Amino acid sequence: MKNGNITTEMKTKKELATDLQINAKTMRNACRYVEYCKVIENNIGKEKAEIFEEIVHHLELNKKEKISAEQIYQLSKVSAQEQNRIIDIIIKHPQNSKRIINNAIPYCKVRTTVTLPSFVSDWLEGEASDLNMSKGKYIETLLMGCGRKIMRLKERKDSIMNKFTVTTGNKDTAELNRLTRTIKLHDIWNRQYHNTVASMFEKYKSLDDWSQDELMKVALCGVNYIKYVADIERENQRLDASYNTPFVCKENGFNLIDALFGIIGRIKMKNLIKIFPIDKTYDGDKWGCKDYFFTMDVLKEKGLDNAVGRDGVFDLMWDYENRDLREFTVFYMSCMSAMYKQQSGVSFA
Repeated sequence: MKNGNITTEMKTKKELATDLQINAKTMRNACRYVEYCKVIENNIGKEKAEIFEEIVHHLELNKKEKISAEQIYQLSKVSAQEQNRIIDIIIKHPQNSKRIINNAIPYCKVRTTVTLPSFVSDWLEGEASDLNMSKGKYIETLLMGCGRKIMRLKERKDSIMNKFTVTTGNKDTAELNRLTRTIKLHDIWNRQYHNTVASMFEKYKSLDDWSQDELMKVALCGVNYIKYVADIERENQRLDASYNTPFVCKENGFNLIDALFGIIGRIKMKNLIKIFPIDKTYDGDKWGCKDYFFTMDVLKEKGLDNAVGRDGVFDLMWDYENRDLREFTVFYMSCMSAMYKQQSGVSFA
């Protein structure tokens, strides 16, 4: 006892772990966990933090739905605004807390939607509210705005062409013609996509009002637009090995594809085949790979008269044998990898 205060010997975490007869690593993790929780509490307020803590404690009884320390760490690293958004959704849907965090965290820093269908509406309303616009207007902005920012191709056109010295009979002439064709096709699909989306939002207030034919038209234009965006990226990298696509391009590419997933998810399987015909390869069994028959079996299982919904599109892309959709999905994964690297310092590869 000193000056009326109880004094204790200062101990390291390792010494405390020994006293408590627990592993030193467990002790360190426990201390960090408390620090993460404190960061979250400072951002969301004590009252909301207590409700969240009660939800976390309750879910500990269910190993499958238990929120891990790593998830708490990831949550503590996003902005205060994003923490409040995620915690508010968790309080509304406590039974899905783990999935909410898993789906929300990767997208927080790129300002896109939570992918679980039950929470999309809540998330979009929050995003729209931040921008002082209606949810419908926000979706329109997402569909229209992201695509325009992906590649300023005309600004790079001269730099691409300047890499070639074109003379009569020069072998680079054919290469230049091929590049010119790629750029022109990109510009055509870019214009077609944005004109189509603009006309749809002028005609309707909600995606729910779009017909199957209109959904198919937007999906076809969007996928082909992304295909040529990916082609331009490959050409840039081939012409200049040190070229790295700017992060903002990958970010906006991801947002655009994410919006297109919402369109594709509304199209019935039998109509999807019309705009994206299945590749005519029939010997998958021989080589142990996917083919026409595999894709048809997947589509029939899901129901040709059914649509898979926004959250079923990504899985469908892996089973759907179509070259354009394959390139579309690969570019989506490269965008996702770039955003993950921006946050964590490491890519998927």
